[in-house]
Amino acid sequence: CTIGCRDPKFIERTLAHGDAEALEILEGVWSSLQEMEAGGQHPKSWEDCVSWARCKWETLYHNDICQLLHCFPPGELTASGLPFWSGSKRCPHPLTFDPNNATHMEYVMAAANLYGQIYGIKWTRDSAAIRRTLEEVQVPPFSPKSSIKIHLTDKEMEEDRKKDGDDADKARLEELKGKLSSLKSSAQMNPIDFEKVGR
Repeated sequence: CTIGCRDPKFIERTLAHGDAEALEILEGVWSSLQEMEAGGQHPKSWEDCVSWARCKWETLYHNDICQLLHCFPPGELTASGLPFWSGSKRCPHPLTFDPNNATHMEYVMAAANLYGQIYGIKWTRDSAAIRRTLEEVQVPPFSPKSSIKIHLTDKEMEEDRKKDGDDADKARLEELKGKLSSLKSSAQMNPIDFEKVGR
């Protein structure tokens, strides 16, 4: 079954969003269908789900914050000479994963279980098994990227999106369009219902 069997207009509708957004969406879909050994996100086992969850924790609570602080260090001043980190913009601090921290472990357990459900992989709430699996997970070390631009306003982000006429992006978009249109994959992904609970 090709990707279009369930929704034949998916690629066409995605391309209507503009090149930059379409490229991001189609890259995500392609990555979701490719196995982890090939550089994708598709897990083959429960251990893959735990590894993904642990690396996702590292990205969100350590690496992204370190990258932000690389771009805007704690003593950074604005163009007008005022502290960048002031008022409602409080300087964040990266976290270090601790398997003895219940919140950290609950995140990994919940994320791994949700990821497993999406891909039809049997999951567990056995924290001892998750802890054993975590001992084997290889977390790539953080390395700051100087080429990343962090938008300070929605207007800046919108302006950068409009500059999406890059030939390399267009070529990659065409490549992904072709790959996804002709893909015959047994990869089945299951949606998970999300119900927001008010507080």
